[in-house]
Amino acid sequence: MPAIVALKFASGFAKGQYERHRLTIESSGDLDRIRSEQTQSVFVISENAIEGLLLFGDVVEDLGRKHPKGGLNRRMLSHRKIPLIVGTYTEPGRVVQGVDALLMGAVEAADTNIYFVAVADTIFRMLDPGEEHVGSGKAPSVGEAFKDWILSNPENKLTDEERAKIPLVGTSSDIELVRAMIKVAAQCDFPVLILGETGTGKELVASAIHRLSRRSKKGELLAINCSAIASELLESELFGIIGRTVTGVSETQLGLWVKAGKGTLFLDEIGEFSLDHQSKILRALQEGKVRPVGGKDEVRVEARIIAATNRDLHGMMRAEKFRDDLYYRLNSLPIYIPPLRKHPEDIRELALHFWREATEDENAKLSSDLLDELQRYRWSGNGRALGTMMQRLSALTRNRSKVTVNDVRILHDYEAHFEAMSKEPTLHDDALLRQLRLDHLKQVISDLRRLDDGCRALRAVQDSREGMTSLLTMLFPTFIAELESLSGQVNRFRSVETPDSIFRLLDKVKDFMARVSVDSGSVDECWETIVAQKYNETYKHLLEEIGRILK
Repeated sequence: MPAIVALKFASGFAKGQYERHRLTIESSGDLDRIRSEQTQSVFVISENAIEGLLLFGDVVEDLGRKHPKGGLNRRMLSHRKIPLIVGTYTEPGRVVQGVDALLMGAVEAADTNIYFVAVADTIFRMLDPGEEHVGSGKAPSVGEAFKDWILSNPENKLTDEERAKIPLVGTSSDIELVRAMIKVAAQCDFPVLILGETGTGKELVASAIHRLSRRSKKGELLAINCSAIASELLESELFGIIGRTVTGVSETQLGLWVKAGKGTLFLDEIGEFSLDHQSKILRALQEGKVRPVGGKDEVRVEARIIAATNRDLHGMMRAEKFRDDLYYRLNSLPIYIPPLRKHPEDIRELALHFWREATEDENAKLSSDLLDELQRYRWSGNGRALGTMMQRLSALTRNRSKVTVNDVRILHDYEAHFEAMSKEPTLHDDALLRQLRLDHLKQVISDLRRLDDGCRALRAVQDSREGMTSLLTMLFPTFIAELESLSGQVNRFRSVETPDSIFRLLDKVKDFMARVSVDSGSVDECWETIVAQKYNETYKHLLEEIGRILK
């Protein structure tokens, strides 16, 4: 029997949060093992996977369809076997509410069984967009096919020496694909575009590409964070500047592109470039020359370019905020780094790596229970957030011989509380207070801009086969990931209505995606009836957030 893709909800998770699992069930013993390893967990699956589960009727009890007005608790609690029920849900939000209520009832009843809830395949795909659904009779996704293609090529296999130069931790196929793509990128001179959320290790990947390449012997890797430098200074930092001192003597400051020589220049946060800067970057890539600020003559540059961003460049292109020609020039070789929640099997090894770094003890260990606890969290800040947690845990338990699961829980809850408290600062330093308010304002404006980019891109899609393909395969998964990220960061906003509004918009966007995938001729109508109102509400809430900060 093929593996079944299931979304696991558990009593230890935050409300509404879940993890994606692939369950390989070949015998009743496998189900007994899964049950013994879990505590009060619900596995949501596609209806298409029911037939496979029911092969093991000695373990699974088929409870039929849920009544539209009935909850899950009464039907599913206190069964000797593993209960399976078919949900009659019409939208993803209802699935999440029903499962949360079931888990709450299971905790109250001290029922430690696991439960399977099957939902319509369209609803399952809205909960789990853009992934392959093994067990549903569908072929592997384009992403899985690409991964198999790259990893099956013997030329992409890394030697021990090459692995040592790539400081990535993890053994999942997702991380192995990133390692293989690093090797591919190191063996050519094309520009590389690294895509990934904050904290996924984009700079580590850029450094590894340079170390493995021939350019490491010709020059160094120089990096510039495009979002950390004022727009008016960015050009002089990159291209250099020629000016005159008060004595009239000409003075020249080399730009990073020239300084990099025949090495590598890493442009981090490329999505923050203005359109004017983008055109100059494009010309430099095409011509191999730059003109320093204040200079008349052009200077030849030979550095290899690696760029990175956590922005939705496709959405920005459709919103005319990022040049198509620059994107395609940079995107000769794209490398996507998945967020940690997409490969949770690596969390244990990564946590142990960070713990040994923090304690400066190569033999330091963590208990299996503690690693299990860390694996339950979603880590919205990805590897960077996990590393920070290990550093804090080390500092706060430095005089203890053993670190416990409770230590992790207390620290996790404290950090969430601290983030919430920091939104109402009581500092007496006016300058620092103004800076905090300014930083928060920039963050909310960035959220608003990303929301606007995504919605403009979706509205710009025309009613055509080419447009629908772009909509369903590229724009939606990216935009949905943006909304999921925002809706999960409750502590960022001063009003609880803001993340709630984003979460409701997320449900509507998924509903819209399901509708237009069935009827591609109703894009405009579906947008107006399903998404428009919630989008306007969310936009309004983010504007109100800005207003609160400016008061």
